[in-house]
Amino acid sequence: MSDWQLFIQTQKIEGSDDEYTCDASDLGLILVSGSDAQSFLQNQLSNDISLIDE
Repeated sequence: MSDWQLFIQTQKIEGSDDEYTCDASDLGLILVSGSDAQSFLQNQLSNDISLIDE
């Protein structure tokens, strides 16, 4: 069992049938900034970037 799983088991996490908690520790985070950041990301990703709230 991973450290993440042990941590989750010790927390009192409330959820519902349509909410999920998952381990994303193997994923990374990037910061894209600048005047053309939205256009750049729109060309890189399959999601509509204009619909994302800041």
